[in-house]
Amino acid sequence: MSTLEIRFPAQLEAFKSSVTLSTLGVLLVAVLLTVGRSAASGRRRAWIRVGRAPGLFGRNKKAAVQDFQQHGRALVRHGYNRHKGRNFVVYTAEKDQLIIAPRFLPEIRMLPESKISHAQVLMDYWVGEHIGADVAMGGAQHIDAVRGPLTRSLKTTVPMMHREYRRTSEFLFSQIPKDTREMSVYQFCYATVSSMTSTVFIGEELTHAGGWGNIVMEYFPEAWRIRNALKPWPYALRPLVKPFVVKDNKLEAILAKAERYLDEPIKKRRSPDNEDVDILKFLAEYNESPRKVALQVVGIITGALNTSTHALMEAIYHLCAHPEYIPEIRAEARAALASENMQWTYEVSKKLHLLDSFLKESLRVFAPEGQVAITRKATSSFSLSDGTWVPKGTYIAVAGEAMSRDPEFYPDPERFDGRRFLGPDGLPLSPDREFHGIEPGNGMWGSGRLTCPGRHYASALSKIIIAGLLLKYDISLPKGQTLKPGTEMDANLMPDMTQTIVLTEIE
Repeated sequence: MSTLEIRFPAQLEAFKSSVTLSTLGVLLVAVLLTVGRSAASGRRRAWIRVGRAPGLFGRNKKAAVQDFQQHGRALVRHGYNRHKGRNFVVYTAEKDQLIIAPRFLPEIRMLPESKISHAQVLMDYWVGEHIGADVAMGGAQHIDAVRGPLTRSLKTTVPMMHREYRRTSEFLFSQIPKDTREMSVYQFCYATVSSMTSTVFIGEELTHAGGWGNIVMEYFPEAWRIRNALKPWPYALRPLVKPFVVKDNKLEAILAKAERYLDEPIKKRRSPDNEDVDILKFLAEYNESPRKVALQVVGIITGALNTSTHALMEAIYHLCAHPEYIPEIRAEARAALASENMQWTYEVSKKLHLLDSFLKESLRVFAPEGQVAITRKATSSFSLSDGTWVPKGTYIAVAGEAMSRDPEFYPDPERFDGRRFLGPDGLPLSPDREFHGIEPGNGMWGSGRLTCPGRHYASALSKIIIAGLLLKYDISLPKGQTLKPGTEMDANLMPDMTQTIVLTEIE
């Protein structure tokens, strides 16, 4: 027995007992922590990563961005096919993006803005507070006006849209060189979409009064220039560096011009006896400031210009690649017009079933949102049913292009089939198989609360433009030319902007 044990037997026993209890306590805490972590990991499934990770403190970010820019479509398609039915994360051009499997769409489809936000995605992408988007998107008036009044008024606006198409297209056709008969596809689509959309949004009188077209054309390039200059800078530093990196900022002058242009028309449309049916009237009735209304109108038109122009360009390219559809689409348009006394009405556009299916198939194959679609930002944390934890600030999307090539949704998906969405009777297989419909596997129009509010308008607009072109001309590529592939830009696919087509007037 040691001296220590002889002298302090009681204290030693107490010490041993204390050590034993402490050890047991530590072991118990460790067990509880392990069980807790196991339970948490069961609730919170770890993310599967596809492609290169940005690394700790972003040390591999540059390489990850470069990988996505060069192989983004392949990366997302690989992740979708390899991890079928599961969620995965990929680092895109500037951020990690959680790509959720299609089976989880119903879970996020109806989540409120307090959980996931499309507006915040746009604000982040466009550095919205520096181009006026924060004012334009303050509230949902612009979305409500397009989803409700615009869609309900299509019977009134479609004849007006057709008049505007005739006016714009006849001018464009008059400028075609007589020797080559070649026309820029981009110029044709952009000009017709711009004039028709402006007419629906602010009325024929204001569209033709002079100056409005310049405002719309000036806004987008300037907003894009500001966005590109500020995007590389951290959010907090942007206001400080803006005067130095954005030289000769013209945006305020453009917006002031738009506000002055619309000021009196807004007051006029607020009159109780005003009978206008344009979007400007619906927005004016919310009694917001002229600046906000002007920003909303310019912003919506700009958005419609890009998406509709690109989709129509690709539809024209697909017609050139599959000319066997042209006579049938033309015959269908002639029959529909004859049934409506040769007047282009909303009913005419609803009877163009083959054109409807062709446009939908073109959009499926083209997939303008490319790798990812239905992008949202988590504005608060939540968990999916498989345990995938979605922290606040996470970007969520679906693999839009991979879904459109999935045989589970579309049999023989690599084949272009202009009749894919029609039954044997030549009618749509179901309402969700129409151009504006959202069938399983379709990421083109969004999902849930923020499904594209203008898809019914886009359908009518597209049919007027494509049918109008084919009722007057046969179209083809210039001799010896083949279609060039689209260009990837971040998560988007851009059609070739330089392509021309040859117009041959029909008998």
